[in-house]
Amino acid sequence: PEQQYIFEGKPNNGTILIDVEDVGGDGSVPAVTKTSYLLGNPYASALDLHKFIDDNADVIDGTIQLWQQWSGNSHYLNEYEGGYAQVNKTGSIRAFQFMGKEGANTGVLIANAVKPSRYLPVGQGFVTEIKKDGKVEFNNSQRVFIKEADADGTYNNGSTFFKGANTSKSKSNSIAEQNTATEFQKIRLELNSVIGPKTRRELLIGFSPETTDGYDYGYDAENAEVSNNDLQLNLDGKDMNILAFSEITDDKVIPLNFKSSGSNTFEIKVTETENIPDGQAIYLKDNLTGTYFDLTEDMAYGFSSGQGIFNNRFEIVFQNEKQSLSTEETLSTENFIYFQNSTNTLFVKKLNSNVSKLSLVNMRGQVVFKMADITSEELENGLQFTNVSTGAYVACMRTEASEVLTKKIIIK
Repeated sequence: PEQQYIFEGKPNNGTILIDVEDVGGDGSVPAVTKTSYLLGNPYASALDLHKFIDDNADVIDGTIQLWQQWSGNSHYLNEYEGGYAQVNKTGSIRAFQFMGKEGANTGVLIANAVKPSRYLPVGQGFVTEIKKDGKVEFNNSQRVFIKEADADGTYNNGSTFFKGANTSKSKSNSIAEQNTATEFQKIRLELNSVIGPKTRRELLIGFSPETTDGYDYGYDAENAEVSNNDLQLNLDGKDMNILAFSEITDDKVIPLNFKSSGSNTFEIKVTETENIPDGQAIYLKDNLTGTYFDLTEDMAYGFSSGQGIFNNRFEIVFQNEKQSLSTEETLSTENFIYFQNSTNTLFVKKLNSNVSKLSLVNMRGQVVFKMADITSEELENGLQFTNVSTGAYVACMRTEASEVLTKKIIIK
């Protein structure tokens, strides 16, 4: 997508308004899917990005992108050695190798890439996507007393100027030390390649009572880079780098999108957690192998994959297999019709008569499985579907009492 870069403003005081226009998001300009503006902190003080995001909720998409150049001096796009870090109110992730319009994305997350804080230093430029015509507002309430010297790699302390990161760890009496904002629970997840093209992707998952399992402005960040070997968080089918959820519960499931360019080997691990209590279960569930891998043991889950997109293979869950099956069994007892995904088993409870005919219909309307004369006791104990391809289906049942029952199911 085309990007429009505009830098306006100078070190100043008071409210600064910048006219912006979404030239592509509404489809008015062919082949342009988004409009990105290059802006910058216009003040002689740090800027709180949380306040800036809140003040511009009607105009920007809620994610700030910061460019970091880690080496090289070429002006050819396919030789750039840098990328965009992302920041929002959930937290931040390090820069991922940039792919220019004609460039080749190596898919690399550089080890010494800097993790930004929520505070934008003096003179720092940034990119944000414009979602609606309007005015981007900078104002004095967004200004805070934060020093670059306080930067220590944490989200709520110090600021880092991305042209040359300041590694000093000295402390000062800055406002960051007095921050009383609601603390997120966070999980930092990472994909690394072992055999195959170089890949290293960082993802951030946040949990709080203030956010939901749906879209939350200012807390969710969509992926902006395309790579043939990648792992993403899933929000309504979209690839996301940062996602916020409601509080952790045992039955919460976080789906992941994964793709591989060929016969490659990868590792997935948790690299960092914040405010997660000791004893909190965190598992990577591999639906292909049925594996529940404990991510709290400071080890990586290794796996191989052929070429393709596998958006149903991996999930982050918060209970092990035994606990999960126990929960599903409870649900199957309480619900009239319940499908247990882990075993591809259909349970039907509280029937007053036997089922004379059962059909399994795919999304094209084709009957792929049928069975006649099934007793209520058989359905009570569970009917397992075997040798049926993965996908979405509708189970249609007609009872001997001429009652028609249907249940949409997903077979993995």
